[in-house]
Amino acid sequence: MTTSNLLFNRYARVTIGSVQFDELDVEFKVRASLRPRHPNTCDLKIYNLSAVSRKTLELPAQIGLANGGNLPLRLEAGYKDNYAQIYYGEVRYLQSSSVEQDVITEVSSGSSEKKIQSARINTSFANNTPPDQVLQAIAKALGVGTGNIQDAVNTMQKLGLSSIFGAGCVLSGNAARALDNFCKSANLEWSVQGGKLQFLQLGQYLPVNEEQAVKLSASTGLISSPTVDTQGVATAVCMMIPYLSPGRKVLFDAKDLQGSYRIFECTWHGQSLGEQWQCKIKAQKVPSAA
Repeated sequence: MTTSNLLFNRYARVTIGSVQFDELDVEFKVRASLRPRHPNTCDLKIYNLSAVSRKTLELPAQIGLANGGNLPLRLEAGYKDNYAQIYYGEVRYLQSSSVEQDVITEVSSGSSEKKIQSARINTSFANNTPPDQVLQAIAKALGVGTGNIQDAVNTMQKLGLSSIFGAGCVLSGNAARALDNFCKSANLEWSVQGGKLQFLQLGQYLPVNEEQAVKLSASTGLISSPTVDTQGVATAVCMMIPYLSPGRKVLFDAKDLQGSYRIFECTWHGQSLGEQWQCKIKAQKVPSAA
């Protein structure tokens, strides 16, 4: 695919509350990582959104901010025949202004950030409570989707840790801290991706077979040669390839880097009519699973 075709085939669809569009010029920067206390964020500019759509969004955005942020933002991006959701969160700021011939609507969003900071839990569990019930209760307290809880339970069973609540327990206080403690005892790590909990075995990637791993080479979307720092962190810039996300497995096949790595940070830069339409990832070598 030539550079001109890549420019022509760029695709982004934005959904804010009840307003959805995919034909307007947009610019965005999305940051996502595996750090549970650092919610994913999106900064978005929308060019020449209609007056009706702006009016539809501005009051709900103000109401949402007053009530803890409940106006959802979904961003899908890639190419017309190959795109995926790269962000889901809640609007924290929405403002329109006139700049020369354009009306620019600026949107700032964080994914479940207020819930992670302030959500509390106060629940007791009987002896031998299944771990998935504990995780579902924490997810409910956090106000996020349950995500891949079953993967977490499967990991605990594999490691012989599925009975850690044999004596029952009481969870009281900050819900995110309760989840920290749960994961520490179960050899898991957690984050919120796309509005849902994501669990990984400590240091590992999402369960995936070799065919589902994202393959990165010069012929599949790498823009420049990856670099590796003294800590073993690989940094690579590639096209807006769908399904790149924190926790995913990537297979590097480059001149200076080969092998399996786990993405722990993604930064997407997009400009409908500008130069940038790419994703920068940071990844680490994956040790053999326990």
